[in-house]
Amino acid sequence: MRFRVGGYELWVLALFTFSVLGCGGGGSSSSAEKPEPPPVTTPSPEPEPAPVPEPSPEPDCTSVDCVDEPAVGQSALFGVNWVPGDAITNPHDASKTSALQDYSYAGFAYGESALPEATAEYVISVINDGSADVSGDIQKVLDQAVSVGGGVLYLPEGLYRLDKPLAITGSDIVLRGAGPGKTRLWFKDGGGTSNAHRENFTMTGGQPLQYQRQTDWRMTTAAAINDTSVTLSSAQGLSVGDDIVIAWTITADFKAEHNSAAYWSHVANGELKPFFRRTITSISGNRITFKIPVRYPVKLRDNPEVQKALHYGERNGLEALSITNAVGVENAWRGFDKSTLIALRFCKNCWVKQVASYDQTGSGYELRSHGIAVDQSVNVTISDTRMANAEHLGGNGNGYLYQISASNEVLIKNSEAINGRHNFSFSWDFGASGNVFLRVKSEGGRVCSSYTKQLRNDCSEGGADFHHALSMANLYDSAVINDSLRVGNRLTASSGAGQTGTMNVFWNIRGRGNLYAYNHGAGYVIGTSASVSVSTDLALNDYPERLLAIGTEEEDYTELLGQAEILSPQSLYEAQLARRR
Repeated sequence: MRFRVGGYELWVLALFTFSVLGCGGGGSSSSAEKPEPPPVTTPSPEPEPAPVPEPSPEPDCTSVDCVDEPAVGQSALFGVNWVPGDAITNPHDASKTSALQDYSYAGFAYGESALPEATAEYVISVINDGSADVSGDIQKVLDQAVSVGGGVLYLPEGLYRLDKPLAITGSDIVLRGAGPGKTRLWFKDGGGTSNAHRENFTMTGGQPLQYQRQTDWRMTTAAAINDTSVTLSSAQGLSVGDDIVIAWTITADFKAEHNSAAYWSHVANGELKPFFRRTITSISGNRITFKIPVRYPVKLRDNPEVQKALHYGERNGLEALSITNAVGVENAWRGFDKSTLIALRFCKNCWVKQVASYDQTGSGYELRSHGIAVDQSVNVTISDTRMANAEHLGGNGNGYLYQISASNEVLIKNSEAINGRHNFSFSWDFGASGNVFLRVKSEGGRVCSSYTKQLRNDCSEGGADFHHALSMANLYDSAVINDSLRVGNRLTASSGAGQTGTMNVFWNIRGRGNLYAYNHGAGYVIGTSASVSVSTDLALNDYPERLLAIGTEEEDYTELLGQAEILSPQSLYEAQLARRR
């Protein structure tokens, strides 16, 4: 296996290929009359990995440049005494440092509490043999739950035909089934969605999220990575417990700093964008404090300010069921773009768990275009889910099985994305940071330029990607990548994607795919299996490296390539969470 790093090519025998999840994607035969997705190849059982050596004690040193020799399998960036802010000299530029942030705040309740397991209070009794539309009946119960302040609603085993979309539009509401494969939500013929309303199942607040501004809430000092407070002109009008965003304007200098002045055409100079979603924990004079640290330098040059974020939907959940909105490949391509099966918009401390797409008609396809999309949300958990076999793998924003947009501290764990265009993706717009993909699997990603080419399987490699507009300080952890995972400069693609990521970390990446790590500025690849091909070299003239690398200097930090089996700890997120607890 080839590692392409720093101008050298290292060929390593692929000894191990690991699969974290045992689930396979759906697959079947294909024909012109009834096109099917390509079969998902399930790797044969692999040999057990060699035992992980016990790490030797690390010296107790706390200086910024404490670079004592790490124990076997231990990253120089994450010693046994690691605390946020620990750093070493950057191997590519001695004037800079390399450091890992604390990603353990991702997920429901900052990762500190398990998802709620409240007993169901209401049983929804409607026709459940698929013979009649029951969307109105179920929506009525959901609305009643909103009116009484929430509740856990149980859908027994059965097939529920839905001719219209469903929505949770409040807080503290859980819709729970009897389990995947037992409770099945069938959005027949697309479930009444259209270009004006593309989402089949939505979780959101009672009204659209609002960002409230006040002139005095402008920041008066810059903020650095790991800061947990900012100083304003005045904190009057703000209170402990308020949800806020830290926002700044996209200035010409900000674009130039990220080598994207020629690419970020989708945003005008001076346009205000929210970046960090936080909750105020204390106020002292004009200084406000919050729990989740700042993920990226905030500069006064860009006119930063704090805004209130109003009307999140909170503590809503979707659990234990199967769901589909497939309409047939030809209909999916001829219809509207960006159809979304499950959308979490303006959510805080919400979750989706034990939910899977499924094939209702025997076509081999399970969803129309998008699977689960999270937008302008914070501390969401997506756990033990599977999205597979999208019908539309074409352009114009289709085939994203898991998508995070302008959201912070989202945790997607123990989940599979099979046969999408972009299986896991950070997409439109600025403001994605602190998100974690833990023990996820990406397989069968395909980018198809036309309906005909999709039928012929004449498509290029897809997979997981950083798709748009500078996602900051996110973590892929213990992931299996059997297609590709890429971050870098996408130039003018997708209406001006430009630099798509900075300070992102790839930790313990396994599988048989390709990892293209071209973060703008700092980026980190720590621990990969020998069967993963890694590209970080800025001078490569291959495709897609020569494009992804444009303007991304310096080269991403690499360590323990081909040695994932001895990496310690195996999960950075879980190790950091254990330390913080």
